[in-house]
Amino acid sequence: MIIAMVLLMLVGMSQVLQNALANTLIQITTPDALRGRVMSQYSLVTQGMTHMGGLQAGFMADWIGAPLSIGLGAAAALVYGGYTALRFPHVRNLS
Repeated sequence: MIIAMVLLMLVGMSQVLQNALANTLIQITTPDALRGRVMSQYSLVTQGMTHMGGLQAGFMADWIGAPLSIGLGAAAALVYGGYTALRFPHVRNLS
C-alpha cells in the first residue's frame, strides 16, 4: 500500500512537470501572432485525448481486465516515447 502511494505521488509529480514543460516549450517556440491559437489547439487536443484515452482504457479493462489494460497502455506509451526521443532528438535542445 505504501509503495503504491509513493508511486502515485511520483507519477503525479511527473505529470505536472511534463505539463509545465510542454506548455513552456510551446509558448517559447510559437510566434507571438499565433500563440493564442496554438495554445487553444494544444488545450483542445490534450483535454480531448485525456477523455478519449479514459474511454479506451475502460473498454479495454472491461474486455481483458484492468491490470492488463493498464500494463498495455503503459507499454504503448513507453514505446511511443522512445520512438519520439529517437526520431526527434532536437526536441531535447529546445529548452
